[in-house]
Amino acid sequence: MNSMEREMRKHIPHYGQMKKVASTIGTKKQRTGNRKKKSRLTEISRGSGKPVLCQGVGVTRAARKLFEYEETGLTAQEIRALQERERNLTERIKKLESWE
Repeated sequence: MNSMEREMRKHIPHYGQMKKVASTIGTKKQRTGNRKKKSRLTEISRGSGKPVLCQGVGVTRAARKLFEYEETGLTAQEIRALQERERNLTERIKKLESWE
């Protein structure tokens, strides 16, 4: 440790911590564990070709999802149409926001 650092430590409280933090500024930490969970509850069985619940999906969760779907009163085609419309409107908004 040189004399300048020694003097800084005497006069500046928490100098060591500030020096440590300053050295980490500008370095990026890798994110781990922030993966989005699978949103699908079912998969196609390789043996029978029938839909089955994915591993780790409980029957209660699947039943709740099915109940929510049935409560909407929409068909699968209507839901896909709404999803497509939402996607198109989102793209349109992004396009309008970037226009100058």
